[in-house]
Amino acid sequence: MEKISVSIVIPCYNEFLNLKHLVEECKETAKDNPNYNIEFIFVDNGSTDNSSVFLREITHPNIRVFNIQENIGYGNGIIQGLKRCSNETVAWTHSDLQTDVRDIVNGLKYINNGQSLIKGKRVSRKLLAKSLSLGMSIYTYFKLGFWINEINAQPKIFKKEFLNEIINMAPLDFSLDLYFCIEAKKREGIKEFNVYFKKRKH
Repeated sequence: MEKISVSIVIPCYNEFLNLKHLVEECKETAKDNPNYNIEFIFVDNGSTDNSSVFLREITHPNIRVFNIQENIGYGNGIIQGLKRCSNETVAWTHSDLQTDVRDIVNGLKYINNGQSLIKGKRVSRKLLAKSLSLGMSIYTYFKLGFWINEINAQPKIFKKEFLNEIINMAPLDFSLDLYFCIEAKKREGIKEFNVYFKKRKH
């Protein structure tokens, strides 16, 4: 059986205290899923702590590291990583350990369902966090005419075909998640699946 290949972008900005655990999590995910060809692309997005030093020392066949000298935006870090993906299925998630990289493997089962974007839907969140997400969805609906749940929830999973259609106009700031969701809504829509949102340790 042919392996399913996926490239996973993980942007990092001053996440040194989380990186050791995260890298081990990535290695275990690759090892525990032999039917998947998983490429992890860590993007050091202009970190000012020891993240760059730690990432440069990684030697693992499933992990690549790309360094951006100056942080010019959250979205730019992700976009630069996406441009370097080798596989036709791509994804991104965060490096703060609040979401699990294994969630991406779970989400891949939906990638051929026809939707433009597969994304997480966070569960086990506090009421205030849920209220903020709901407020953002309401604002987006009245401002732009699209109802989108959990706009900033990770991971985001999609085909390179979708990426190539929208990447040239992608914003380089924190509106990147919203941009991807809106563009997906304009096309074949969004499929959500539950992910557990953990408390940030560092």
